[in-house]
Amino acid sequence: MVEQICKTAGNPIKGHISKCTRIAKLNKDSPRPRTVLVKFFSPIIRDQFYANIIKNLVKRVKEKEKYRIRFKKFGYPLDEIEFKLQRFRCELLINSCYKRYTDRVEASIKSHTKYFWTYLKQRRKNKCEFPASMVYNNQTFTDGVSICD
Repeated sequence: MVEQICKTAGNPIKGHISKCTRIAKLNKDSPRPRTVLVKFFSPIIRDQFYANIIKNLVKRVKEKEKYRIRFKKFGYPLDEIEFKLQRFRCELLINSCYKRYTDRVEASIKSHTKYFWTYLKQRRKNKCEFPASMVYNNQTFTDGVSICD
């Protein structure tokens, strides 16, 4: 399945996957597919895979905007349905990309502090507030000094 996604995105990764695991669903009645975890032999291949997913996200956002403009211009109900579908897909992809990014930052705080400070700098540029609390090794930090330490 991952190879099919990469082939569609234009980045064949055949032979670069070291391990592929499917995880059981938490809710068996959920229509969502099971999660697939993929481990690559090389971090370079992994980064290329993520870059293609981000390219796919940009392409999907542009397509969503195309349908939004088409619906606003002509007002066809079919265009509205297609726009709402594209918006839903974009939201799912954005949320998964952001979750993957925050998970990677949280996992690498101890070994790569640069990721943590890059994350905070990005939050500051977006004029977002810093988190009220952070959890690390089952400890909750609530004030700014303890979060930074």
